[in-house]
Amino acid sequence: MDQGWAVVLGAVIALTGSSLVPWVREAASAKGARDRDRADRVRAAVIDLLGANAAQAAALAADEDASFVAAVAERGRAAAALLIELPADDRAGLAPAIQAGSASGSADARYKLAALQHVLTAWTAGDLRSADAESACRAEIARLKSSRP
Repeated sequence: MDQGWAVVLGAVIALTGSSLVPWVREAASAKGARDRDRADRVRAAVIDLLGANAAQAAALAADEDASFVAAVAERGRAAAALLIELPADDRAGLAPAIQAGSASGSADARYKLAALQHVLTAWTAGDLRSADAESACRAEIARLKSSRP
């Protein structure tokens, strides 16, 4: 290799190091920030759904129809917000669990609400895969019903 090509090769290496590497690092950093933002939105949506679920259970226990109707509406909004934020794989696993834990017009509503609280908390903590959420919710409903006072 003669000196001319060595200079050209050195310039290409310097350009790559000074331009391309920072651009790649910035792109990776931006993706990490987007992922953290989404995780924060999912966490907030789970908290909202857990709160709406608890409000629905409290209204049911107090036998307050107006409060129950309002809580059902809030739960629907919270569930929709969570499902919108979830990646497709998690959405496919959690949507049936959220439906299984729905208490509207159900004789075993309190068990369904309690089971969904358990499942969402376990999923958020990383103790349960979203693909297993529906079966875990149904199993928890059955367990709660069999241990009723």
